[in-house]
Amino acid sequence: MEKLTIGRLRDALSGRRVFVRIDGDVPRRGATGEIADDFKLQQVVPTLQLLIEAGARIVIGTHWGQPEGQVVEAWRVDPLAERLSHILGRPVRKANACVGRQIERLVDELKPGEVLMLENLRFHAEEDLDDAAFARQLADLADVYCNDAFGLAHRGQASTVGITRYVTPAAAGLLMERELLMLEAVLKSPQKPFLAVVAGARLSEKLPVLENLLPRVDRLFIGGALCFTFLKAQGYEVGHSPVETAFLKLAENFLVRAEQVLGSRGEIYPTGLVFPSDFVVVDAEALEQAQGDPEKIAALPRHVVVASEIPAYAVAVDIGPMTINHLVELFDWARTIFWNGPLGRWEDAPFAEGTRALAQYVTERVPAEKKDIIVCGDSLTQAIRHFGLPVERIRHLSTGGESALKVLAGMPLPAVVALSESAQPERAERARRILIPVDGSPNARLAVERVSQLLDAARAEITLLYVAPLSRIERSSYVSPEREAEWRAAHQLEAERIFAEANAELARRGLTSHRQLMVMGDPAEEILKLADQMGADLIVMGARGRSGIFRFLMGSVSRKVLDHAKCPVLLVRVPDEELVKSGLMEG
Repeated sequence: MEKLTIGRLRDALSGRRVFVRIDGDVPRRGATGEIADDFKLQQVVPTLQLLIEAGARIVIGTHWGQPEGQVVEAWRVDPLAERLSHILGRPVRKANACVGRQIERLVDELKPGEVLMLENLRFHAEEDLDDAAFARQLADLADVYCNDAFGLAHRGQASTVGITRYVTPAAAGLLMERELLMLEAVLKSPQKPFLAVVAGARLSEKLPVLENLLPRVDRLFIGGALCFTFLKAQGYEVGHSPVETAFLKLAENFLVRAEQVLGSRGEIYPTGLVFPSDFVVVDAEALEQAQGDPEKIAALPRHVVVASEIPAYAVAVDIGPMTINHLVELFDWARTIFWNGPLGRWEDAPFAEGTRALAQYVTERVPAEKKDIIVCGDSLTQAIRHFGLPVERIRHLSTGGESALKVLAGMPLPAVVALSESAQPERAERARRILIPVDGSPNARLAVERVSQLLDAARAEITLLYVAPLSRIERSSYVSPEREAEWRAAHQLEAERIFAEANAELARRGLTSHRQLMVMGDPAEEILKLADQMGADLIVMGARGRSGIFRFLMGSVSRKVLDHAKCPVLLVRVPDEELVKSGLMEG
């Protein structure tokens, strides 16, 4: 791992104030509000023990729930401090606020090895906005920063990105380090054969993961709600099972690439891409009427059908017994297993058999020393723990659903990029609203890099804008809503990739974008329109961009923006030789 880790600072922590960001967002029991599962708290114990033994004065920052910038009594973190105190076997004091003179005094009074937990960071709206002033107040409590909240690494917040502008060194905690190393190993050097099981929902979120895993795996199983869009793309009727219509064309394209990349991979299946062969189905209307009533759901007639024969009236709720047996064969065969997402509607007990059967396999039947098993995803993790299975048998049960998916999709994590590679201090002050149009071109990427250097001494409220220029066909008034939805989905995926690159570059300087917007239309007009709407103080853009039917030439766009903008426009023009030197353009 290229980033600084807290273990490397062990000998230099005695007496120093260490701000540790953890992910204490644990589930609660609805009726009592008590902590229902302290798994996330258990995972940060190694980092806290290291700091205690090193004689650090420890300040813990966390969030809990969604109080949305308001003080909500039910979301005070006292129960977290109490539970963590029990786990550590030593007192964890609880502060009644996050920042301010009184909190600074409490921190100054800490003795080596003592622990103080701040109040819920999300009682301040500034936390999620990566507000510079709030980040600076948090930084005033620390000499060293340690991020052990892997589950939040995909976000840019005051306590995960902004604070690193004011506190150095900024290091990864032991949990963060372990999560990243395990996922990096899966991508770079997995034990073969490598099986990936990707399920759950939201194809928009999972498709980049599937694309990035495709050339790395020996078998790729697609299940859960995801699979029905792919089955539909292959011509299957799926009844009332969920299909993301806008992604059908992208699913078709993926199937073509998968056949080219995976091809024939052995005797268990004819190709390396595997879908469920059978499903448990119920009447869709009856299921809708039974929602919220476990007894009615349990009484619903269930049938097992092959994947090609889902009735028009039915909805698939779980994988069938043939698919379970096939997956067990694959699990026996593989040396590395990556599993994300439940295989059925596990929240309803009658439909949990597929997820439970495979979870029992990975927790009870697999010798931990013989296989690398990585399980990630909030829903799947919750399901496995709900089943009461011995999760400690899983080689790696990730604490970060979205963060893990970003890594597996090949996207950088802002909170990781923001961590130190050296101990050189970096400082920044305040600035104003900045609009940065991005198109993924070398010049646009270097524009982000240059402006992040300029804003290193200023607070910036940054908005990233990706304008998907319309082709002649897309501009046609005869385009169907379905076709338009397909184009929008494709553009949105491209925008997410470009935003991830831009946010990574900003994070290197402790910055983050506060908004990322994708629109379709004329680039110059959309840039000018948004600049007016947000009251931009500055527009920053490259002097030229990619060319081609789906790329606009930033040169002509920048000229129009420069002529018509109501605020200053900073154009970044980089000589070709510098683009070549940076590796962003061939000589």
